[in-house]
Amino acid sequence: MKKIFSFFAAILFAGSMMADTYSVTIDQNAGGSNNVHITTTTANSSQDVSYENVSWVAEWTGEGVPTSGSKIQCQFGTGSKLCSTVQFSTSDINGDITSVKVTTWGAKSTGAKCSVKVGATDFKKGVETSVSLSNTVSEEHEFTGSASGAIVIAWEQTTAKAIYVSKIEVTYTPDPNAVAKPVFDPEETSFEDNLNVKLTCATTGATIYYTLDETEPSASSTPYTDAGIDIDKTTTIKAIAIKGEGKSPIATNTYTPQEKLTCAQFSALSNSTTINHLLNEVVVTFVDGEGKNIWVKDASGALLLYYRDGNYGLKVGDVVNKLKGTKTTYQTKVAEMVPTRTISELSVVSGEAPAPEVMANAPTVDDINKYVVFKGISVEGEFVSGTASNITINVAGTDVTFRSNFKNAYTFVAGKKYDIVGIVSYYNSAIQVNFVSATESTPTAIDNTEAGVKATKVLRDGVLLIEKNGVLYNAQGAVVR
Repeated sequence: MKKIFSFFAAILFAGSMMADTYSVTIDQNAGGSNNVHITTTTANSSQDVSYENVSWVAEWTGEGVPTSGSKIQCQFGTGSKLCSTVQFSTSDINGDITSVKVTTWGAKSTGAKCSVKVGATDFKKGVETSVSLSNTVSEEHEFTGSASGAIVIAWEQTTAKAIYVSKIEVTYTPDPNAVAKPVFDPEETSFEDNLNVKLTCATTGATIYYTLDETEPSASSTPYTDAGIDIDKTTTIKAIAIKGEGKSPIATNTYTPQEKLTCAQFSALSNSTTINHLLNEVVVTFVDGEGKNIWVKDASGALLLYYRDGNYGLKVGDVVNKLKGTKTTYQTKVAEMVPTRTISELSVVSGEAPAPEVMANAPTVDDINKYVVFKGISVEGEFVSGTASNITINVAGTDVTFRSNFKNAYTFVAGKKYDIVGIVSYYNSAIQVNFVSATESTPTAIDNTEAGVKATKVLRDGVLLIEKNGVLYNAQGAVVR
C-alpha cells in the first residue's frame, strides 16, 4: 500500500497528518491560518518544525526576509537580499520512497536550482538531478527514484532573488517493520514549577526507552512506564520505541521552566501585547475602590496590576503566586501588568496588611508604584470627597504634587503635622503621589520641649541622644535619666 505526505506552505513550514495523506500548510506570519510558521526574518538560521509525529528542519544561508503580508508560501531571499542556500530535511518517513514532488518557483530572472536526495541517492526529474526554477507561480517539479533514508530538498542560487516553496509531496511504500516515533504530551516545552511528561507510541506492542542526560536512547536505556517522567528543571528527554527488530526515529524534546520575574525585572521589560510573563511571589499593598488597580510589592520593588474587566478579587495583605500577564506602561514611567489569568488560576494566601514604606525624602522614579508614608508633613488644604484634585506639598525641600485620584476626602489644618500615606506615581512628566489617607502626627517628648530651645546631639555609651534644656531624650523622644 502507498501513502502520500503533502506539505502546503504559505510563508513557512507546517503539517497535518491523516490516514494516507500528510498535509502541511506553511506561512511566515505567526498569526496566520496555516498549521506551522517559519520565521525567516533572521539571516543564516534554522528552524525545527514538527507536526503529527513528522519533524522537518528548515535551514538557510544568507539574508532573511521580512515577515509581512498574507502570502501562502514560504519565501527566502529578496531582490536585494541574497539567500544562497535553503534546505528542508526529515528522517521520519520510513519505507521505500519513490517520488518527491515539490511545488516551488522563484522571482523573475531567478537562477535558483532545486534538487532532492533520499539517503545517498539523487532523485531525478527526467534525467536531471536538479531543475532550474522559473517565475511560474505554483510550478510543480517531481523527482523520482527508489531509496529509503533521510529526505533532503535543497535550493541554491548566486543572485539576490526570492525563492518560494508551497508544497512537498512524498510517495512511499511503508517499511513493514517501521515503528512510530514516540509522541510527547505535552508538546509545549515551557512549564512553571514542575511537570509530568507522558510518552506514547502509535505502534501496538512497542516499548519506549528514554534518556535524560542527552545521550541517544537504546534498548538498554530506562523503560518508560505509565507513571510518566517528572521534571522540575531544564531537561532534555530523548526517546525511542522498539518492537522486535524495528526501531523508531528518536524523539527529542527539551523542557524549560519559565523564569519567574521579580517586580523590578518585570518593570524593566519592553512593552508587549502577546507575551505572558510569570511573576514571582508578591504581596498586595493597596487596592483601589473598584478593585481593578492593585499595587503589589516584593523585595525588589513594586508593580501595578491593571485588571481592565473590573474587580480582580485581590485584597490588601494577600500573598500571590502564579501571576501571569503582559507588560504595559502608563505615562511612560508607571510599569503595569495586565493579568491574563483569573483569580481562580492563582495561588492566593491571606496575610497581614503591609505597613507603608517610610519616605524621608521626596520620591523619585525609582519609587514609582510603592506604597509609602511621609511623616511629620506640614500642609494646608483640602481634598473634597468625590473629586480628584491636587495639593502641592513640600517634602524635604522639594515640592511634590499629591492628587486625590481615589477621590477620598481630607482636610489639612495649618500649623499641624501629618503622616500622609500614598502611592508614588507619574503624570505629565513629573512624580505624583496618589493620596490614600492621612493622620495627625503624634508629637514626641522632643517636639513638646520648649520652642526655640537649642537641641544638641550627645553620644553616650555608643547611643546617640538629644539634649534640650538640660534634658536628654532618646530617638523615640523618651526622657533618658
